[in-house]
Amino acid sequence: MMEKDQLVPRFAEPRFPIPHPYLIERSERCINCGTCITACPYDCHARLSTDPRRLAEPKNSCCRVCWACILRCPRGALSLYKNPDFVGLSSSEVFQPEIIRAIQNQATDGKVPVSGSGYGGLFDGEGFDGIWTDMSEIVRPTRDGIHGREHISTTVNLGRKIADLNGMEFDSLGNLKSLIPVNREIPIPILLDVPPYPVQDWVITSLALAASKWNTFVSIRADYVHQDRRSDKTAVSAAGKTVQATQVMDFFNHLIVKLSPESMEEHREKLTWASIVEIEPGLDQLAAINHVRTINPQIVTILRVPAHAGAPREIVHLASQGAEVIHLSTDISGYGDDKTPLWRCLPETHQKLIEAGIRDEITLLASGGFGGTYSQNYYFGCRCCFC
Repeated sequence: MMEKDQLVPRFAEPRFPIPHPYLIERSERCINCGTCITACPYDCHARLSTDPRRLAEPKNSCCRVCWACILRCPRGALSLYKNPDFVGLSSSEVFQPEIIRAIQNQATDGKVPVSGSGYGGLFDGEGFDGIWTDMSEIVRPTRDGIHGREHISTTVNLGRKIADLNGMEFDSLGNLKSLIPVNREIPIPILLDVPPYPVQDWVITSLALAASKWNTFVSIRADYVHQDRRSDKTAVSAAGKTVQATQVMDFFNHLIVKLSPESMEEHREKLTWASIVEIEPGLDQLAAINHVRTINPQIVTILRVPAHAGAPREIVHLASQGAEVIHLSTDISGYGDDKTPLWRCLPETHQKLIEAGIRDEITLLASGGFGGTYSQNYYFGCRCCFC
């Protein structure tokens, strides 16, 4: 497994905090016994600092809906109900309030949101991807110790996969004779993409720099990638010092060259050094793969397939004919040309590949945006990788 830089998350206070999903209400039946304080593993209940004889109002923000306080209250004085402000956040079929809240929590903490109902222990470690699994909760569901905690790897291999060793050829000494598919390993399941609207050069250069820092790749049109975009001049930094200007070609090892099947020969020189090429929809994408291989046998190819009603069947055909990586794409609203949504097309594609018995042999990418409330659209300049 490749080494990766530690990405240390930094807390960022949300500009528009999302209401908590649930509200805890304490009725007049409360006798201030404090049972709820000992029952709650998340410290949602406490006594008033000004009068320790009385209980303060419950802290809704830390509640994880474990129901411990409500079930153990001897007077039945506590109740839990949905926050109407939270329920009214969105009426979207896909991006429901719970999903919006999870996205904001991840953006706020810089980490994948993980939690456990009724357990106050840690479920995550250092870094943005430091998720832990607790195997003791599977084989022996107790809370008295951790006996199988491990980190989950976020590493992804881009390229064709070997399903098993059946059919592989070995020589008399046991050495493998069959060819191993070319692939590229990235430490996080993310590829960057240039926004589908006009941007300045420094934006593209910044994306290339980010890709190099994360040891991943950014997809850029072939006509934008040429040698005069390598640093050959200096610039003045914010501190007033003279530094070398940064250009896209300074990060050529982290570029995905994007082109159409018809423009292969026009950009032949770029294919000789590129690590990955993305082939846009065109006359014959499969023939384009073979053509690229004659130019650079070590290159990884990605076929872009726009989301549409027939995309799952098309992707199964491409995968069965030798496609290595397939990119299922949508517009900035998350829809294909025929209004097929990514959230529907992606699982259908996944299921079709499983039924064809070839899901484990390719890498599947997905990208686009999603439609928000109040007719707003949000675009993510990255692709998620699904091994």
